[in-house]
Amino acid sequence: SRQELTITNTEDGDEGLYMCSVASARGGDEVSATLTVLPPIQITQYPTNRRLLLGTGSSYLLSVQITAGDPNSQIITWKLDGNSISGDTNTLSPSIPSSAGTQRYTVTALLTTWLGARNLQDEKDIYVTTYAAEDVQEAVIVQPPVDQIAILGSTVTFVCVAYGIPDPNVLWSRGSADMSATEYSNKFTERGVESELIISNVKISSAGEYRCKADNLKGSIQTKSVYLEIISPPTVGLVDSVYYGVPGKELSIAVEVTYQNVIEKSMCSWTRNGIKLEEQSGNIEFGDDGTSLRIISVEPASAGNYRFTIETEAGSATTSTTLQIINAYISPSAAIPKYSEVMVALKGSVYYLPCEVSGKPTPKVSWKRTVGGQTVEYKDNGVDLPYSVEASGSLKILSVTDADKGQWTCVAQSSPDSVLRTAEASLELDVVEWLARPFVYPYHGHSTITVVSGDTLEVNIEVMYRYQIRAHNIIWSRLDFGNTNWTQAKELNTIDPGYDNVVSFERERRQLMVHGISKLFQVTADLFMGKKDG
Repeated sequence: SRQELTITNTEDGDEGLYMCSVASARGGDEVSATLTVLPPIQITQYPTNRRLLLGTGSSYLLSVQITAGDPNSQIITWKLDGNSISGDTNTLSPSIPSSAGTQRYTVTALLTTWLGARNLQDEKDIYVTTYAAEDVQEAVIVQPPVDQIAILGSTVTFVCVAYGIPDPNVLWSRGSADMSATEYSNKFTERGVESELIISNVKISSAGEYRCKADNLKGSIQTKSVYLEIISPPTVGLVDSVYYGVPGKELSIAVEVTYQNVIEKSMCSWTRNGIKLEEQSGNIEFGDDGTSLRIISVEPASAGNYRFTIETEAGSATTSTTLQIINAYISPSAAIPKYSEVMVALKGSVYYLPCEVSGKPTPKVSWKRTVGGQTVEYKDNGVDLPYSVEASGSLKILSVTDADKGQWTCVAQSSPDSVLRTAEASLELDVVEWLARPFVYPYHGHSTITVVSGDTLEVNIEVMYRYQIRAHNIIWSRLDFGNTNWTQAKELNTIDPGYDNVVSFERERRQLMVHGISKLFQVTADLFMGKKDG
């Protein structure tokens, strides 16, 4: 018997290996067959109509675009008024007729397989009309392009249709410059020449004015300018990444929204821990544009994650922050570390101006100075510029110059309860061509001091500086008596019980107090000389 498996409307998912099995009481057998699904062959672009003028040339071009799975399996044929003519490619260059009239060209694209032609073909007709000189018509724009608004990254198509005898040549310009013919395509149709200017992956720079121009032997015409406007999703950023609220106090959370273009319609929303917030709750108020949220009276339930979302016709953006509950706000403070009130930097070096800040919430740090009578402010912008604020609050100077001399002020600010609080601390910076090492020597004039166990040891040193530089990193180390290898020395941590590191500003004296000595100590001036430059 004969059995058939019929698959209608085949698609890619039907490809694969098919098995036909047969079985009886005497045994069985099977046979396999592979099904390959080929995409249909199509003539996707072709001129439906051409309008020519007698005596304007010897030949013209007919070109079609064909899509198929394998170009090597294509067979292309041409006919003129039903009669086969030579030509087996997607282009044909016939001669312009010697008399007026209309001709019909037929192009057929056939896809073959190892089984031969399997009804995989497409066929299109092209009508070519030749006109006499008295039939010439000047070019006219029958469909001008129109203004467009596009979303950043999308594709925009401007269409311009021009008619005339003979077919007009259609061009595009942007601003005052003509565009390349590779940037647009012209199709010959019943309506005339349809020209498409396609801009893919539009950028902000794609915005501007565009024109379409058509000309033939009778004259030319140009459309008025049309405009392409690019809109893009907004960007959002929180004023603070973490907010702190005190029960019973007011608190505002604000979002900074930046638009690339003017967007008329936008919708803002807020959620807390995934639940949408509404003003009807009684303790919540939104700003007029929805980009700020005010908690009238903070309560324990106010803590959590707050998410802001803005939706526009160009797209959406979102950001989030956390609200923590604390017992009380601590105003910001800023201080310059000891011995750093006057600092000296080597010209051309990388230098850090220190600033110690505290407060709750953690203050934001910036630096400022006066340049040419104007106050210049330096903030953290996430970029390693000539001046950048570090996470620690220090100001990093990437390459010190003479212009960096002078007073610098560290500014710490916070506004946890909508009231801006500020603290400042200043230092002086000098810039030199070279730096000298400090000179250190025991104040008592003895490089070695011997004391009895159980006594209190007082060691004084004096430091002399070039340019009045004050050291801000003094290290005391201990080496067991008789050992001269300073690489084995142990640094003394003055916060441990038994050690005090006292500074006397009057004479630039550094003093170490050791209480209840249990071992002999050796104090040598050489320990300090040349160990810590600057």
